[in-house]
Amino acid sequence: MVARLIEVASGQAVDQFLDQRVFQPLGMVDTAFYCPRAKRSRLAVVYGRGLKPIVGPQPGTSGPFTFEEKPRFLSGGGGLVSTAGDYMRFCLMLLGYGTFSGQRLLKADTVEAMIRNQLPAGVGEISRQPEGRGFGLGFAVRVRELPGDPAPLGEYEWLGGAGTEFFVAPSEDLAVITMSQQMPMYSLKTTLRPMIYDAIVERGPTNNRR
Repeated sequence: MVARLIEVASGQAVDQFLDQRVFQPLGMVDTAFYCPRAKRSRLAVVYGRGLKPIVGPQPGTSGPFTFEEKPRFLSGGGGLVSTAGDYMRFCLMLLGYGTFSGQRLLKADTVEAMIRNQLPAGVGEISRQPEGRGFGLGFAVRVRELPGDPAPLGEYEWLGGAGTEFFVAPSEDLAVITMSQQMPMYSLKTTLRPMIYDAIVERGPTNNRR
């Protein structure tokens, strides 16, 4: 639905819109809905049960997403192939409230709306683990601190296929991505989050709004 709204409003196919309005300005040179043949050898292997390769550059791998060709249906909710570097550039843009490396993609007010809990009063929290989270415009948002969980209020996060996860904590000026490359996914984020927050020597309010 979102992808189609973008196409109607912009008059462009959603992949063209993303490339011109997001990927190129951010320098995300390896992000697309498929992996060109020239970059095929760099495509990371995705492992299934028993660590059997199901998607990757080796002959014989298969699965729901091969990324060999541009798909007929371009989803607004998933399906991109990218790199850790490209993914971090996007996260840093969010951490910069719409700005990265001198490029402004979004208004600061827009990002603030995206990372603020938008669930109506009385709906409660989303059920997906961990608890204590509402939902903004595209991200789960921490709305309640939990005993033994160091994640601060306002931390927002989500995940992609094969364990491509991220979380951003504006109060700590922190953006983290993990890529476990496994389906069903293994959440490295769950393991690493406590270690990362414990490594922060001095915690305090940070305001990145620009």
